[in-house]
Amino acid sequence: MSNGSTIPAETLRAIAQVPFAICVLAPDFSILTASAMFLKTTGTSLQAIQGKSILTAFPTGPAENPERGDVMLGTSLTKVLVTRMADEMPIVRYDLPDPGRANERRPRYWSTTNTPVPDENGNVSFIIHAITEVTEKVLAEKALLENKEELSDAYHQLQTANESLLLTQGQLQKMNADLEERVEQRTIEWRKAQQSSEKQQQRLTALLDHLPAGLAILEGRNMVLELVNEGMLKLWDRDASIIGKELLDFMPEIREQVFPKILGEVFTSGKSHFDQDAPVQLVINGQLQTVYMDYSYTPLRNAGGEVDSILVLAEDVSARTLSRQREQELMEEIAATNEELSAANAELASANEEMLNVQRNLEQALKDLENAQSHFREMVQQAPVAIGVLTSREMIVDTANNAMLKLWGKTSDILGKPLAAALPELEGQPFQKILDDVYTSGQTYYGNEQKALLVHNGELVEYYFNFIYQPRKDKAGNTESIIIVAVDVNEQVRSRIALERAEELLRFSIEAANVGTWYMELPHKKLVASARMKELFGLQAHEDLSYDKALARIPQPHRQMVVEAIDESVRRCDGYMAEHPVSGIGDDKLRWVRVVGKVYCKDNLPFYFTGIVMDITEQKQDEQRKNDFIGMVSHELKTPLTSTRGYLQILEAKSRKAEDAFTANAVTKAIHQVNKMTNMVNGFLNISRLESGKILIDKQPFNLYQLLLEIKEEMESMHTMHTISISGCHEVVVTADRDKIGNVVSNLLSNAIKYSPKGKEVAIACQLREDFVEVSVRDQGIGIRKADLPRLFDRFYRVENRLTQHISGFGIGLYLSAEIVTRHHGKIWAESEPGGGSTFRFTLPVRE
Repeated sequence: MSNGSTIPAETLRAIAQVPFAICVLAPDFSILTASAMFLKTTGTSLQAIQGKSILTAFPTGPAENPERGDVMLGTSLTKVLVTRMADEMPIVRYDLPDPGRANERRPRYWSTTNTPVPDENGNVSFIIHAITEVTEKVLAEKALLENKEELSDAYHQLQTANESLLLTQGQLQKMNADLEERVEQRTIEWRKAQQSSEKQQQRLTALLDHLPAGLAILEGRNMVLELVNEGMLKLWDRDASIIGKELLDFMPEIREQVFPKILGEVFTSGKSHFDQDAPVQLVINGQLQTVYMDYSYTPLRNAGGEVDSILVLAEDVSARTLSRQREQELMEEIAATNEELSAANAELASANEEMLNVQRNLEQALKDLENAQSHFREMVQQAPVAIGVLTSREMIVDTANNAMLKLWGKTSDILGKPLAAALPELEGQPFQKILDDVYTSGQTYYGNEQKALLVHNGELVEYYFNFIYQPRKDKAGNTESIIIVAVDVNEQVRSRIALERAEELLRFSIEAANVGTWYMELPHKKLVASARMKELFGLQAHEDLSYDKALARIPQPHRQMVVEAIDESVRRCDGYMAEHPVSGIGDDKLRWVRVVGKVYCKDNLPFYFTGIVMDITEQKQDEQRKNDFIGMVSHELKTPLTSTRGYLQILEAKSRKAEDAFTANAVTKAIHQVNKMTNMVNGFLNISRLESGKILIDKQPFNLYQLLLEIKEEMESMHTMHTISISGCHEVVVTADRDKIGNVVSNLLSNAIKYSPKGKEVAIACQLREDFVEVSVRDQGIGIRKADLPRLFDRFYRVENRLTQHISGFGIGLYLSAEIVTRHHGKIWAESEPGGGSTFRFTLPVRE
C-alpha cells in the first residue's frame, strides 16, 4: 500500500462482511478495502476501485451543480487527518450509476461519516468512510416542501365574494278590480290608475320575495324598525312583533357591540357602511351565540335630501339557507287584504254617497303607493346586488340597476333595447335560450356558478355568476316579464378551482412520499386516519382506527411518553414530533414510526390536531446495526488493549529496576496512551449498550460525599498540576448506581482539568435542596460560548475553536453522563462564558 499502512487479513475479511456500506481509506485517501454493501450501493467492484483515491475512483462523479460532493469529501477527509476526530458531512448530492442501470445516472443524495483510527503513536493509521443513501428521503422532503408552498399560495388567493341581497314586501293595499262594474262613470279613471298601480306593485313584490338575503329598514335616530323581511327575522331569531319597536329594545344583546355606533355614524354622515365576515353576538334559541355575517348599512333620504332611515342588508355566511316561509305569509296577508277590500267595495256599492269619500281615500292611497314605489325603486337602484327586468319575448331591457349595468359592463343607454342587441356577445351562449324557456314555460330558473363571456373595456372576459330568472305573469297566467337577480362569484369559483388543484397535488405528494396522514377533532379526540396510517398500525383500509386503539398498540414506556407529549402540544397549541415503535393490530409486526403534527386552536381553545406518520423501521434497524458494529469492534479491541497494558506495566517495572530512566518514562507515556484508548473504547461500548437498552442501573443507597472524596483523591494522584477542593453535604445518602454516578463525576472532573490551565483550582460542591441533591464541578478554564451550551450533551458533539483543537476527545463523555443522570430521574446542565470558566451541575433525587 502507498502509505505503508497494514491491516490484518482477518480484519479485511471481517470488514467485507459488515452489513452496512463502509470502506477503509489510507491517509492518502486511497481505498484499501470495502464492504460488500458499499460495493453494491455504489455499483462497482473491489478490483475497480482498490488502490485508487476515493476522490477519483468513480468515473461518474458529482453532477454539475453547486453541491460539489468530491470537494466536500476532500475537505472532510483533510479535516479528519488534521484534527484526528470523526467528521459527519452534511447531506450532499453525488450522482452514481443506478443499480442495475450501469449506463444511467440519477440524482443521489448521501449521508457520510469519516472516522479516524489512530495507531499506537496517536497518528491516523487509516480512515473508516461510511455512507448511507438518503435519496428517497431528500426527494420526498423536497416534493412536500414544494407542494406546501403551492397550497399556501392557493389559500392566500381564496376570498369571499358572495354578496346577496333580499328585499321584502312592506304592507301595501291592493284595490279590487271589481269596482269597475259597481261604480259610476266618474270612477273609471281611478280604476285604470288602480290597475296600473297593482301591476307595478306585483313586480316590486316579486323583487322583494326573491332577493336571497335579510333586509330591514330602521327609521329615525332611535332606529325604529319600519320594515323587515322573513330572512332578517330568521337571522335575528325574532318574530314580526318587533316591527315598530326600537332596535336596542328588541335586540339588547348588541347594545355593547359596535353596530349601534356604526348605525349612528351612517345616519349622521350619510355614507354607506359595508363589512364582511363580521362577528355578531345574537340570542338564538335562548342562548348568546356568535354568528358571522356580510352586511351593509345604506342611508335612505326623503324628498328634502335628508337621511330619515337606514336600509340594512345582511346575510348569515356561516350557514346560507333560503327560506320560502315569508312568501307564504305574504300571500296570506295579500289574500286577507283582498277580502277586506272586497267587503269595502260591497259597502261602496250600497251607498253611492259614500263613494266620494272612498274615492278621496283611494286617491290618497294612490299617492302613498306612488311614493312607496318611488321609495322602492330608489332602494333597488342603491342595492349592491344586480337586479334587472326584461319585458316581452324579445327580452327588452326595461330596468337595470347600477350593479347590473356594472356586471354587464354597460351603461344606461341599453335600456329599451333587446338583450341580444344590448349584449351581442351572448350569441352562442346558453342564456338567451334559457330566458326563452323561462318565458314560455313560466318556470323559475336557478343558475349556480354559471360561466359567461362578457365584454368589459373592449375585451371578452370570463366571469362566473349565481343568478335567478323569475317570470312575472298577468292575471291570465301569461308571462309578461322576467326578473333577473345575479351575484358575481368569479373570485370564489376561481379560488375554489385553484384550491382543488392544490389539494390534488398535495394528495399526490403525500401518496408519493408513502406517508400516512391523520385528522383528530379536539377535545373529543375523534381520529380520522388515512389508509397508509392504518396499514402502519396493521389494519386494512376499510377498518376503523380510533385514538385509544392507536395508543394501545404503542408499547410502554413509549406509550406514556406519547400521551404526555400530545397533552403538552394540545395545552400549548403547538407542534408535535415523536419516534416510537408500533405493534401491528392484525399482524403483530413491530414497526418504528416518526410522527409529526400540529395542534390548531380557535379562540384560544384546541380545535383540531393533524399531521403525518412515516415508517422509519429501516432507519432504526440501520442505527441498531451501526451500534452493534461499534459494540463488537469496541469489545474486540478491549482484549489486545488489556494485554498491551499488561506487557507495558511489566516493561515499566523492569526498566525502573534496571534504572533505565528513558525507557521507564517512555513506557509510562505509552501506558497513559493505552489508558486513554481503553477509556475511549469503553465509551463507545457504553454508548452501544445504552442505545441497545443493555445498560443496567443498579440502584443502592450510598454516601455521596464519600464517593466524591474517593474520586477527588484518585484524580489528585493522576493530575498533580491542579488543585481540587470539595465542600458540602457530608452525610447525604442517595439511592443510585454508585459506579455510574462515579463515572459522571469523574468525567466532569476530568473535563474541568483538561480545559483548565495548570495550577488553577477545580472545585467540587454538593448542596441539599429539598428532595434532591445538586452536585457541581467548577473550573477556571477557557469557558464555553453561549451558542455551544445547548448541544454540549449531544452524542459526539465537541466545541471546535482554536483553543480546543489540541485537546483530544470524541464527545461521548458528556453524552453518557447526561443519559446516566436522566435514567436516575435527574437533570444535568452547564453554565459558562468564554474566558470566565465553566460550571457543570447535575441533580439526583434523595429518595427513589
